Amino acid sequence: MTSKQKNSAGIFFSLSFLIPAILFVFMATSLRPLLGTLKEHYSKESIELRKSLHEFNLSYLPSFVSDWSFTTEKAKDDVETQEYVIGRMAHKNSKAFPNKAAVFVTYYSEPGNQIPHTPDVCARQGGATVLEKRFITIDVPGLKGTSKEVEVCLLKLREAGVCTLVLYTICAEGQFRATRGEARWILDKPGNKRVYFSKIESLVFYPVDYTTEQETQVLALGKKLFVETVRPLVEHFYPTQEDLMR
Repeated sequence: MTSKQKNSAGIFFSLSFLIPAILFVFMATSLRPLLGTLKEHYSKESIELRKSLHEFNLSYLPSFVSDWSFTTEKAKDDVETQEYVIGRMAHKNSKAFPNKAAVFVTYYSEPGNQIPHTPDVCARQGGATVLEKRFITIDVPGLKGTSKEVEVCLLKLREAGVCTLVLYTICAEGQFRATRGEARWILDKPGNKRVYFSKIESLVFYPVDYTTEQETQVLALGKKLFVETVRPLVEHFYPTQEDLMR
């Protein structure tokens, strides 16, 4: 190769390296502000409840007002939020079946909040046996701005001689999902300017030696408690869809 050819090759290889390098630097410096702008545009902010969950009480559960007591208690474990309600319920007639139930609702709105473990995971960690797990839909009449068909996970647990029916869902920005993954997808997608999610559980406790007829009664009571818990949360406590867009 002659010196002229070598010079030509050197120039060629220098240009083949230099041009992409220049383009890379240009794109990096140009895209960084653009990406920052997009991140700022699509990032979500926290939003407060319209009413604190500490105000949730038996008056919001019309079918239970006459015959049930409702006692709130503090969480034994860290639920990583100040907005929650744990309501222990007991039928005034101790011979009624079933005669013990509960509601457990938590609310989160910081953009970095992680969706907590679902009851089946917590139950296994606590030593309970999961007898059944399946997904169902429950119709919640009267909901505004959201689907009446609420996706729910149904659990049957057994621990220390007591069975528990758990019906739970996650309300992610007004949409109900029965799994953490589906709820996370809603929280991560752009659209709303503000973010929140809330885990809702209705629980019914009953003895392990139950009959088929009693099991039907347990499920009916659990669904009624679930419906009457969800409806006031949407109507009086959770932010409206309009609030999420502001």
